[in-house]
Amino acid sequence: MKGALPSILFLFLSIANAYTLRAQSDRGDVAAWLLPGVSWQPSSKFRLLGQPGYNSYYRAGLGYIQGFITIHKNIVLNPGYMYYIRKTDKGAHQHSHFLMNAVTPQIQFGSFLLDNRNMLWIRTGTDIEPLYYYRNRFRLVKSFHLADREAKLYGYNEAFRLLNNGTWTRNRFAAGTSYDILPHANVDVTYIRQWDRTGGWLHLFFIMATWRLPSGK
Repeated sequence: MKGALPSILFLFLSIANAYTLRAQSDRGDVAAWLLPGVSWQPSSKFRLLGQPGYNSYYRAGLGYIQGFITIHKNIVLNPGYMYYIRKTDKGAHQHSHFLMNAVTPQIQFGSFLLDNRNMLWIRTGTDIEPLYYYRNRFRLVKSFHLADREAKLYGYNEAFRLLNNGTWTRNRFAAGTSYDILPHANVDVTYIRQWDRTGGWLHLFFIMATWRLPSGK
């Protein structure tokens, strides 16, 4: 447990720093998603992940469940569903449903992994015309060991295309780190520089802590 303390401190410092920046920037350009989660991997080819989430900048919460199905060492299927609720400026609550289904080709070379996620992102909900997005993410991951536990560094670029009108609406350039602070617990912190056609530029953090359930093997 002692070896995990630096990572736990890093997690909480990241959260505090994100919200401090948000306050100093007058709520205009920094946001953080806090995403605890639980994962279960009953086999080497299937993993299930569930996450609630909260973001005070967006005044929003979510519930997200997704699966990772390895059909070949170089191809992963990633079906998912997300429920999203946001408080509007008028005080009403807007409810949305997202179907998020992806195919991810990947290739491993040594301690590096290169993948390319191709996602169809469908949004429906309260007073919302259905929106259809294509999301493309290129990601490079470097795996290594730190204090006898698995760690990762990664970077990616992700582009969003709104299929309803054929326009590119958002881009994310990101870097992050993942570390197994305990045998069954992982902390993952991502920094994203996001551009959005309607919202402009944003510093966005994803701060995740995931508990792995026993596989039952």
